[in-house]
Formats: sequence, structure tokens, C-alpha cells
Amino acid sequence: MNKENINAYVDIYIAQVSSEEKGWSPESMLSKLMVYRGSFQDTKKVTGLEKYVDQVKKEHRKFRTINAAMKRLDHPVAIAILAKRYLQGLNERTDRSYTNQDRAFYSGQKPRQFENNIARAYKKLSELLEMLEEV
Repeated sequence: MNKENINAYVDIYIAQVSSEEKGWSPESMLSKLMVYRGSFQDTKKVTGLEKYVDQVKKEHRKFRTINAAMKRLDHPVAIAILAKRYLQGLNERTDRSYTNQDRAFYSGQKPRQFENNIARAYKKLSELLEMLEEV
């Protein structure tokens, strides 16, 4: 698998993990039903509960694949690939684009170690994703 495909998978992982709700909503299900004027009637009319369920963010279809692959990476290797894909754009500290040296700093790794972990991540993810896609 090439780097572009691996990058797309890692981006899916980052988007899903960073957008997940933490814990329960402060509103109860009963209050949600009241807000959406839902009922438990057996009708064909869309109820408040159905509207609420439709609004819940759906999981990307490839998330389970990349999640399984990421769990099999060594921690420093996983952190390195996540830092490489997540830290894009301008660095607030330097007002310039992120470099691998910046990413290494934020991931708590030395620059050479970070570069090696990136290479290991791409190699291992290529193997794992190809294997998991066959299943």
C-alpha cells in the first residue's frame, strides 16, 4: 500500500478519534425526546428519537480497519505517524510550517528517532492494512 493511502487512513483515524463525544451528554434521553417532541408511538412518522439518532455522528466505514492497525503499532511509532499527519499548517511557536523537527519535539522524540519511527510506521501500516483489507 502506498503512502497516500496510508495517510488517508491515518487522517480518518485522527478525524474519528478527535470528534468522538467524551462521556454522556448533559441532557437526558427524556429531555431529548421532549426537545424533539418524540414519542414511543408505533407510527410511520419520524419521531424525535429517530431525529436524534440520525444526528449522532456515524463512524467512517474504514475506521475499524485503521483502528485495529493502530493498536498493533508500538506506542512511539503510532505517536510519530499521528504527529506527522496531525501537525500540519502553521506552528504557533515559530509562525512557519511544521517541520519533522517540530513534530519530533511535540511527540517527545529525538528528530532521528522520529524519522525512523515514521519509516517503521509506514512499513508496518502497509503490511497491516493490506492484511486487514483482505479479511
